[in-house]
Amino acid sequence: MENSTNLIKKANITPVLHLAQKKENGGTEGTGRHVVKLLKDEMDTRTNFATGKEEQIVWYYIEEDGIEKKYAVPVNDSNGDLHYLVQRLGLLKPGTEVALEYKRKGVKGYISVEILTEDSEEDIVIEEEGSDKPKIVTANSKENNEDLDPFDE
Repeated sequence: MENSTNLIKKANITPVLHLAQKKENGGTEGTGRHVVKLLKDEMDTRTNFATGKEEQIVWYYIEEDGIEKKYAVPVNDSNGDLHYLVQRLGLLKPGTEVALEYKRKGVKGYISVEILTEDSEEDIVIEEEGSDKPKIVTANSKENNEDLDPFDE
């Protein structure tokens, strides 16, 4: 598909990273583990296909196998809270390599983020309610590198 690839490059279209796909008989399945380098993020809006309403999104521009791609994440989850992927990826700097993978937990799916490299060792201070001492973690700490499961509460 060399001609199509050249046309996409000429049109300056960034391909979309697909972490999951619909199955023919219904349901969703992951496309596997994707090792990517974070490049940048940009705010945008789009129409939510499920609700028909306009919503804010963050486009994450990444590099996979030398090809720049993008991945959209809504700013807010279905409860109106800041989306777990925005929280997770927001702690990382451009140039960080991560593995992204669609995983299932019961009937729901989520995107797992595994940090592979980090350019900086800056401490991140997290204020916890009811605690008189702030919690300090680095982006590479084991606690911060475990899957952020949005269904654990």
